[in-house]
Amino acid sequence: MYHLPLWKGFKYEIHVFNTLIREGWSGYLWREVPPALLLELSMYRPEQLYRKIPDRGCDLLMKDVHQKWTIIQCKDTIRPVTMRDLAGFWYMTSTRHHMPALLVTSRPVTRWLQSDMGRIQWRIVPSDTISRHTI
Repeated sequence: MYHLPLWKGFKYEIHVFNTLIREGWSGYLWREVPPALLLELSMYRPEQLYRKIPDRGCDLLMKDVHQKWTIIQCKDTIRPVTMRDLAGFWYMTSTRHHMPALLVTSRPVTRWLQSDMGRIQWRIVPSDTISRHTI
């Protein structure tokens, strides 16, 4: 059984995934990424793939409309997203400079965070459009 906040977060990841698919993206939920792809993209070393791949701030791994693999973090919150909410995502993007990164949130991020996003793209996908039947 999923704990309610985890379930809510998973539903938002599915919602963002489906939104991006409709926009012409393709890819995977993090828990479904084939290990061979992680090796191909130099995201993990072979010896790391013998155990469960940890969620280090990447909820989706998707190709954008220009066929570039992108690390995506999804945050569905009732308050603005802060730097504290993104520790794993910051780690993932700082160690994979060769890959674009996208932060998708249901609410705005703080002004301070907006000013410090660097190469990370950011967009809002409202969660109030999630269907009760998303999953």
